[in-house]
Amino acid sequence: NMRQLLDKLPDNRWYCGDCVSGDMPYEGQIVWAKQGSSRYWPAMIGFSDKLPPSLQKADHKPYEVPLMWFGETPPLWSWLSNVVIGRHHNTGYRDDKKDLKFARAVKLAEEALAQMEANPLQSTLLSGGGPSPYTKISNNVYRIARPRDTEHVSICNCSPTRTSGCATDDCINRATCVECDPKTCPAKQYCENLRFQLRKYAGMELFDAGPRGWGVRATENIEAGTFLMEYVGEVIDREECANRTAQARKQGKTEWYTLAVSDEIFIDSRNKGNITRFINHSCEPNAEVQRWSVRGEPRVGVFAKVSIPVGQEITYAYNFTCMSAPDEVISMSKCYCGSRLCSGNLGRRSSSVPRRTPSPPLDGVRRKRRADSKAEPK
Repeated sequence: NMRQLLDKLPDNRWYCGDCVSGDMPYEGQIVWAKQGSSRYWPAMIGFSDKLPPSLQKADHKPYEVPLMWFGETPPLWSWLSNVVIGRHHNTGYRDDKKDLKFARAVKLAEEALAQMEANPLQSTLLSGGGPSPYTKISNNVYRIARPRDTEHVSICNCSPTRTSGCATDDCINRATCVECDPKTCPAKQYCENLRFQLRKYAGMELFDAGPRGWGVRATENIEAGTFLMEYVGEVIDREECANRTAQARKQGKTEWYTLAVSDEIFIDSRNKGNITRFINHSCEPNAEVQRWSVRGEPRVGVFAKVSIPVGQEITYAYNFTCMSAPDEVISMSKCYCGSRLCSGNLGRRSSSVPRRTPSPPLDGVRRKRRADSKAEPK
């Protein structure tokens, strides 16, 4: 599989965001791809046991994937970096109506895609193996005025050396959950307090967590205190959060992905987000969420509370309430984390996402399970 291919790469090789998050193409998945400087073209990731003899004998690197192009283009091996997933209906790739060969290839791909979407056994391939399709984003999408404090700039006193460049809590900014501004930080190029801005994410991947739905696990050994990834989505206010929650309940939806940054600001990753939207709850978690200030803007990140070995599921404690109006709490959700410390439900409501405290649970509206599954929520 793709993860086994990536494991063959050297440790110092650059990885794209999809590979880092474990959101990689699957055999049989329909994608956009290109070769060299050519345009993006619809293709399917070939099944390793069904490749044509010419492709089986062709030389290729461990990190190349077999592409079966729609149309008359012969199949070939291509780098993972040439493959785009999760954007099947993006008109930006298919708006050329003059190229008849390209138009025919797009039509063939659309027909194949429609067949996959109609087949529940294959439909999860469309979202990279996730429980439901969503738009992958790297930064928050604001549906409200962007909250930002630009008047108060915090400058640390760190030295511009490799050993003291904002790497520990001796940095006043880091100790108070404030990221440095690379323009003003005295550590300059040695500043290690830019994890949100540089997206210094830990190795994680999506996996089938059985009756609890989908989960996230470590693909490398992670030390305690490590920044795992930023939690991103659509930033909305409390009123919109209540409206979306009520509407989703009316539609019978069973997945909830809303996290509260404060009493009035929420991050909803139902439709837009990254792999952190799949992290499961546990009453004995190995990770936690923290609210940071990044160049005056409130952001939320997931951090390791303890050392996490490769292959272990990543979890944090979050507090689930279901709202139909800003102040209306409907019910608690039963917990299936399996911990010896399990409280039986997803916790009690707290006032806000903690800045850096190890014990308070996540404040927000957060529940999920596999789409189209009849299993009870965890």
